[in-house]
Amino acid sequence: EILNYSLKYLPELIYFFKDLNYKFIIFVDDITLDNSQDEFKLFKSILDGSLISDNENIRFYVTSNLRHISKKDQTGENTDEISKKENYSNIVSLSDRFGVRLGFFENNKEDYLKIVKHYANINKISLKKEDIIKASEWSLEKGNFSGRTAYQFILSLKKN
Repeated sequence: EILNYSLKYLPELIYFFKDLNYKFIIFVDDITLDNSQDEFKLFKSILDGSLISDNENIRFYVTSNLRHISKKDQTGENTDEISKKENYSNIVSLSDRFGVRLGFFENNKEDYLKIVKHYANINKISLKKEDIIKASEWSLEKGNFSGRTAYQFILSLKKN
């Protein structure tokens, strides 16, 4: 695992790993880049476009809360349409280098409660009717029906 603020060390890691007779997964969790950052350009080149990007034994697993891994550049209102399009293309070109993308979309209350029940089963917790009511209240306090919120609710039950 490499922390997203340590991307500048990737070339050294890759040079070290590429000739070893092992396979490596480099995991970067919750990456967010600004396309004007040096790390954005570096990471984009390492994935596809540089001499060190052609390695058979290294794969990247990257998570991000942003659709294209990068924040959109705040271009001024005086920026012409061609520049805006090039900027957007540059942002998308990083996420396009990944072979697989998973999207997580908003849940509704019904799906949220199914996830709560699933996590309860995994954790061998028998849910009562009042627990389901508490799970609904929990989601309202958190402001969403996400799987993470459901998991945190179950963790709170385990602590009690």
